[in-house]
Amino acid sequence: MEMNAIKSLEQARRQFSTQHKCEKHLQRLRWPDGVTIMTKKAAWHSSKLGIDVYHNNDKCTEGNNIEKRYWTAGTGGKRLCKNCKTYNDAGK
Repeated sequence: MEMNAIKSLEQARRQFSTQHKCEKHLQRLRWPDGVTIMTKKAAWHSSKLGIDVYHNNDKCTEGNNIEKRYWTAGTGGKRLCKNCKTYNDAGK
């Protein structure tokens, strides 16, 4: 009986960990017809001075060309890149 309880706790811990990682790394986008689409990456931006946009779509060449030394996770309080918005609106 005690072994079953330990296995159940371990399964619950793994399930929670997996769900938490998915929620943390994927951003949900809501469409007017109620369909939910998920981007492939969480938001990121460049910490380089003068760059005022963040990215959240891995098809965006501008976002993919950020140098590693400037790449930063999150939105940074910046506005969404126009290319990412276009891709997101098209469901790509």
